Amino acid sequence: RVHGAPAPGTPIGDRSRTTSRVSAASAAEAAPAVEFGHMFNQFTATLYKEYSVVKTNKAGKRQIRILGIDDKRITNKITDGEEKRGMMSRLMKKAPKRPFRNLDEVIDIVQAGINFTIHFRDNEKTEYEAQTPEVAAEIVAKIQYLMGMRDSTAS
Repeated sequence: RVHGAPAPGTPIGDRSRTTSRVSAASAAEAAPAVEFGHMFNQFTATLYKEYSVVKTNKAGKRQIRILGIDDKRITNKITDGEEKRGMMSRLMKKAPKRPFRNLDEVIDIVQAGINFTIHFRDNEKTEYEAQTPEVAAEIVAKIQYLMGMRDSTAS
């Protein structure tokens, strides 16, 4: 058997038993865009849902966060693992300046593979990384749907 070739009896489309040396970045670029806009309606889009993401702060530090989204706001919660540090760390840690943003502050959201960036009204932006391109697409679609609902009620 040739290294990297599917095992006998494995369908050609099933590559789960093979190894690949493609980088995550090139795999994300090659992944087809997933459409999630069709999965939301006025009720499902407004329901609060949380997503595990990696946020890149203004200093370029990557931080594991829980991104919560509903029809009013986007929350950026610290995970339990980061809250349970030593006593000195907890005493010295500053409270987040802005634990959430109102949805009406969002002016744009852009996705590239597993990465997405939320642009806000005050010329600020926040960069995130989802676990998969599908999760990133769902987050982007949810926010876009909610922005569309907001814009249609404002006119």
